[in-house]
Amino acid sequence: MRRTGIISVVILMIGMLALSGCSVKTSGSNEDFSEKADEYIEALNNLCTRERIHGNILVAKGGKILFSKGYGKADYDKNIEFTEDTIFLIGSNTKPITALAIMQLEEKGLLKLSDPISKYIPSQAEGDKITIEHLLTHTSGIKRDAEINFHEPVSRDELINKIASQALDFEPGTRYQYSNGAFSLLACIIEKVSGETYEEYLKKNIFEPIGMKNTGAAASNAEFPHMASGYKIFDSHIEKVTSTIYDVSAFLGSGNIYSTTKDLYLLYKALNGDIVIKKETIERMYAHGHGLGVGELNGYKWMGYNGLLDNGYSSTVMRFPDEELTVISLMNVSNKDNINLNMAQVLSFMALGEKYDLPVKREKIQLDKEKLERLSGRYLLDNGNVMTVRREANHLVLEPSAIKNILIPYSETEFYTMGSEYRLIKFNIDAEGKVEGLNYKECVYEIRGKKM
Repeated sequence: MRRTGIISVVILMIGMLALSGCSVKTSGSNEDFSEKADEYIEALNNLCTRERIHGNILVAKGGKILFSKGYGKADYDKNIEFTEDTIFLIGSNTKPITALAIMQLEEKGLLKLSDPISKYIPSQAEGDKITIEHLLTHTSGIKRDAEINFHEPVSRDELINKIASQALDFEPGTRYQYSNGAFSLLACIIEKVSGETYEEYLKKNIFEPIGMKNTGAAASNAEFPHMASGYKIFDSHIEKVTSTIYDVSAFLGSGNIYSTTKDLYLLYKALNGDIVIKKETIERMYAHGHGLGVGELNGYKWMGYNGLLDNGYSSTVMRFPDEELTVISLMNVSNKDNINLNMAQVLSFMALGEKYDLPVKREKIQLDKEKLERLSGRYLLDNGNVMTVRREANHLVLEPSAIKNILIPYSETEFYTMGSEYRLIKFNIDAEGKVEGLNYKECVYEIRGKKM
């Protein structure tokens, strides 16, 4: 499970610049938006070696649904199509819901964000130094995951004890470090304060009041409802995930919720009013990043989250409060290249009336080792991160990355990545023929780097 928005597979490419080339701008009609969205998604799927957009997507603005459609199938073996009620695991999109429950309890006066978590979990290492707010903002110092076997069910007590007994990675409040364990502790606090199980509390206080009929939290894999089957995509085929990658009991509060695009739209629509939580509380969550990913897309402020799972599911929710825009993408394929997040950003651009580029196929060419070698090196990016381009035999490899990014040339200075052909790199050459830098573009993101 991964943080949204400000984390992408290539962890270094965040930054929004103007795009160039042939571009499209949508008009305001629902019919036009739907047509353009479908055109883009079909073009992207045709571009990649296998279809990457595979699941349900919903876009709503101003209280109206602009676009709602499924791509691929919920189950190929049983020939089941997607519907608006198809259920997916939503991974780390669980975290904002856990945070909502905590903020509800704060509104009721049953806890304070400044409370030390030792008040609720006495066994927590250095629990007097860690506050509930530290847990919500990933600044607690608690390790990303508990040292347990993720492939087998784990009891709630064992999970919490494992998390609580591990030494902190840093002094609470001094820096950011993503932590699933922190949100498991928040789920435990919800149970301690409410006197109900985490699953019961969410059902009674969030899901039912909003009318989220196909949403729930699973205590283990044995409690899953009938869902879209999970798949993995390879260059030559798509394959159903049959083995247990992990049991969701290991991700209590951080990744154990299932839902639908329809239900999640109801949830984020409800956040515009005072249905389950006060609007001012939501605004405070947004301002401080309490359980939410926050950021800007070409100047538009958004909140939301992104979930990446190895068992055949991925999810993205982006909400633009000022524009009353919500984009939800639930997929039943594992996407380590995070095309899910990229797709949500493109659709946000469309709905906001911004220009975007249609994906186009590029013809592969061959370059000799000398031409590849001169492009190799380290590049300092605008955001302060370093990208490494390394020659490996007869091709270039991009690092760092969660997956191996092999660069395929379509000119002497322009490349796309194999399997994720929407990722483009253009090397910049000065008048003397020296490589001075590069531009990295991923759908609607572009960032520049200077050769070191």
